[in-house]
Amino acid sequence: MNKLFTVLGLVLLVVAGAFAQDDSANGAEGENVDISNVKPEDLQQELLQQLTVTSSPDIETHAVLPDYPDNRLPIGEVHEILVGVTNKGQKTFNITYMYGSFNYPQDPSIYLQNFTRFIYGMIVPPQSQVTFSYRFYPEANIEPRDYALMAAFDYEDEDGVQYSNTYHNGTVVMVEANTGFDFSGLFLYTMLLGGAGAGVYFFLQNVQAKRAARKASKAERGTSANVGDDFLQDTNLAGFGKQKSPKTGKKAKSQ
Repeated sequence: MNKLFTVLGLVLLVVAGAFAQDDSANGAEGENVDISNVKPEDLQQELLQQLTVTSSPDIETHAVLPDYPDNRLPIGEVHEILVGVTNKGQKTFNITYMYGSFNYPQDPSIYLQNFTRFIYGMIVPPQSQVTFSYRFYPEANIEPRDYALMAAFDYEDEDGVQYSNTYHNGTVVMVEANTGFDFSGLFLYTMLLGGAGAGVYFFLQNVQAKRAARKASKAERGTSANVGDDFLQDTNLAGFGKQKSPKTGKKAKSQ
């Protein structure tokens, strides 16, 4: 029995050694494979460079919020960005798309709201400048606070090379729209209207009083002209004072 166990042990050792050599050979073969000797981070960087569209050195942009230059935008309104594009080169460029978004100020890679992407098709000739606008509408229920406003446009040159420019990359403040009444202004308008109404009222009263006084004066003069004629009728004094005094005629001829 001892010899049998000894033989079985030797067989197991031989089989284990064979598997160990096979694994070692496979490992050695894997280590000798060369995958172009390029590091993964280098491959990733090259891929990002191929996928990322850059801007043309011949294009310059300037942007402004004309209605709110302080970058405080009321909620619930359509806002406009004016963009000036200067082509300093010798090629013609075609602005194809415009778009924008609200991003998290502390991390612009986090998108909070995407705005409409417009198709433009605007031509920018060499050595020229054009101005156009981009309008966007923040959500009506947006929280009033700071946002990173990112706005860009895509374009291509006459050879079909694609470019992209970010013309606005800054912080704006969304504020509640001022929909309340201006009580001070309302009070002022009420006082002005009240004063004007009082002035018109007193003017009309004065005109009416003058008209009444003129009518009374005419009536008084008419009554005084006819006094005596009415109450002396049917009396012996009727016609008194109306008799003409005898005129002195010619002297009678002496007898």
